[in-house]
Amino acid sequence: MTDNPAGPGPTTQTNIPPQTQVPPKTPPPPNRIDVDKIKKINKSILYISAGIGVVLIMLGFGYYLGLSTGAHTAKTSTTLPTTSISTTTTISNVSNQNTTVATTTIAAPLNYNTTFIGICLPNGKQWSVTLSNSIARDNWTENSTIDVITFSRPAGTYSYTAHIAPSQGYQISSNSLSNYSGNVTIYPNSNAVVGLGTVTQLTFLRTSRFYNITFKGTGLAKGDRWGITFNYTYTPCTNLNSVQTIYSSENVISAKFQNGSLAYGIDPFAGYTATPNSGNFQITENATIPITFR
Repeated sequence: MTDNPAGPGPTTQTNIPPQTQVPPKTPPPPNRIDVDKIKKINKSILYISAGIGVVLIMLGFGYYLGLSTGAHTAKTSTTLPTTSISTTTTISNVSNQNTTVATTTIAAPLNYNTTFIGICLPNGKQWSVTLSNSIARDNWTENSTIDVITFSRPAGTYSYTAHIAPSQGYQISSNSLSNYSGNVTIYPNSNAVVGLGTVTQLTFLRTSRFYNITFKGTGLAKGDRWGITFNYTYTPCTNLNSVQTIYSSENVISAKFQNGSLAYGIDPFAGYTATPNSGNFQITENATIPITFR
């Protein structure tokens, strides 16, 4: 048997890409000094240093002045309680580091009451009072539908105006007025009526049902002067009394009154007597009273 040795097997070839040649590294260029940049940096540093120097000089100069004067004011505060005004000033001494506190206290302006009372004014009728201060040029108005109006103001003299609209059916006093003016003085600690302070009373009368009361004289010569004194009492709410005398050179004297009691007395021209020379009656309607002079 003849040995037949096996020949070499097939050879496998592997594709190997060609190697890329890497160029040798170029050494870095030598360091360059940027002269312009360095100049800019130095210039900025110079400006900053000069600014810091100026600030330090100013601070030192200010501190020197503080030492020379010896003190500077820290702050001042003011408090306003109800009875006084306090002002506190704190002063610090730079040289010896002492602190001084000064407090000044003055009395605060206090308010006191002044009250207006509407006499004979029923509740539900709206009225008002305006209080005025001519010095401060201030006005304060209070409205009410009851018979009391109270203000709380500093002591002093004030003017006032009371007002009621004609549509309420009432007037102030017996002069057919919607407005009534006057003056009131508010005194410290005034307490004529407890809690009310100074008190001003205003009388209100009904504006309806006024009656003409006419006195007609006969027997006087033309141009002779005569008069009547009226004593009138308004009674529906209070015994409000008013007395007035009216003179005339005519033969008729007339006046308007509300319901109430009227007493009268005749003042005849010299040399005459009047009949009747006095009298009184209740006013319930228009009336004419004849007076005869002899």
